[in-house]
Amino acid sequence: MNPTPELSAATYWSNLAAAADQGHLFLASEVARSCSLHCDGYLDKLRQRLEAVQAMPRAAGYGNFDSGTQLADFYSDRMSGGENSMAAVLQSHIDVVMEMQAVFNKFFTVTTDNDEANGADIVANGPN
Repeated sequence: MNPTPELSAATYWSNLAAAADQGHLFLASEVARSCSLHCDGYLDKLRQRLEAVQAMPRAAGYGNFDSGTQLADFYSDRMSGGENSMAAVLQSHIDVVMEMQAVFNKFFTVTTDNDEANGADIVANGPN
């Protein structure tokens, strides 16, 4: 399943999460845990960059002419304005990495849950 222009990255990972829930997708728990930890590190970096972009002052220094004001507005909007601004792009990356991490977490959470259930069953019924 490859993401297509019609299928956003977040939707792609949501579909993978559904496939994992249905038992159609498998990943070794150690690999999933490693991927999840890498997601943590990447999320930290993305969040730091988002905070830096949001803390940037409005662009200035282009003069008082209309063209200077328009240029300042353009650069300010590119940093933290509309839907294609740096802040919006960083936030969309954060959202996708969180979706990815949710998929990875399913694999070692389920394994841990199964191990605990099996252990409880052995304690209750004894080994076979």
